[in-house]
Amino acid sequence: MMVLCNTAFGQTTAKDWFDKGADLSNQSKYDEAVRALDKAIEINPQYAEAWAKKGNAFAAQGKYNEALQASEKASR
Repeated sequence: MMVLCNTAFGQTTAKDWFDKGADLSNQSKYDEAVRALDKAIEINPQYAEAWAKKGNAFAAQGKYNEALQASEKASR
């Protein structure tokens, strides 16, 4: 059922969710960006770019511990 909902909004792959998160981040909608990036990471836990973008979104919000944790996962 969740996949059907996601498809309705156009995000079906990790790349789709990453692109959505990147767009939201560029609009300074960081909470929404993190949620979209989490979807990308859920699909592909090794998606380094998604982890890095998530770290950047956290840093932009002043959430430095979360940013560091996400950035560390990006570098693995």
